[in-house]
Amino acid sequence: MKKVAATSLASCFSLYFLASLFGYSTFYNYVQSELLMTYNHTDPSNVLTLIVRACVIIGVILTLPIVHFPARRAVIFLVRLL
Repeated sequence: MKKVAATSLASCFSLYFLASLFGYSTFYNYVQSELLMTYNHTDPSNVLTLIVRACVIIGVILTLPIVHFPARRAVIFLVRLL
């Protein structure tokens, strides 16, 4: 399970890194604190916009199980204590 978690964390890191890299290469010093809000003011069919949105979506999909797995284990542990 540790290998799966490490692989998932590495994938999430690389996707968020790619999203930030493409965001900075698109807007340079005009990037807002929320990157996807900056892309709302540009052409939605731009290739860089689509790449950043895809990276963020895949990153969120990969991050969700990592967050919920420890929470599920904690709830199961607490239920067994009762």
